[in-house]
Amino acid sequence: VASDDLFIAWDDSAADTKNITRTELVGALFKDEDDMASDSATHGATQQSAKALFDGAMGLTLIEAQVVDDDTYVEFTGFDDTLYAAYWFELINIIAVTDGGAVNFLTSADGGSTYPTEPTDYSYLWNWHNGTGSLLDTRATNYWRGNAMSGCGDDTTKGASGDFWIYGPDKSAYTYTISQQVGKYGTTFNGSSWRNRRKQADVVDAIRFFDTSANLTSGVIKMHGLRKS
Repeated sequence: VASDDLFIAWDDSAADTKNITRTELVGALFKDEDDMASDSATHGATQQSAKALFDGAMGLTLIEAQVVDDDTYVEFTGFDDTLYAAYWFELINIIAVTDGGAVNFLTSADGGSTYPTEPTDYSYLWNWHNGTGSLLDTRATNYWRGNAMSGCGDDTTKGASGDFWIYGPDKSAYTYTISQQVGKYGTTFNGSSWRNRRKQADVVDAIRFFDTSANLTSGVIKMHGLRKS
């Protein structure tokens, strides 16, 4: 409906009707206030103001969700250093082509145009348990990529799921990530946690998830932003 269309409305203080515009009608019924400052008991809230209030209360905003479909990589570029202090990625039921595959990552400081892969760009700490008593605890001070998940299976009964957080991407400093996951490959139930450091003092504004051995077959990855205030 165009904003200049006319509506017929009753005025309680008048004996007859009057014409009002759509803009006047919306203004009389709704408030568009992100902070709900008027605290009105008689007005509704617009979708925009309701979403702003919800996002502010929760602290997290869903930025993007991507379905994995036999992809060489899955890329996210919806970073905004004016709004978000950190990002949370949900990796849901990720299936790899190769049993025991992994989800690795690279970060970019130019919106995804380039992803540096020098041998000294990253370092990591890793803890892994295979559910049968075997435990690995290892580290690397220099590596060409980061690690988000390990032990992804190669069919729908073996998907791996987990959380991946990236901290301080809005700062011109080292960027840190923490992730944890559970999954199954072969006949083994396993879980692991990764802590990575990007050893470049840049503002990070894009990330790419991939498996070094083959494509990622299926799953869902969701990107959320943690608001600064």
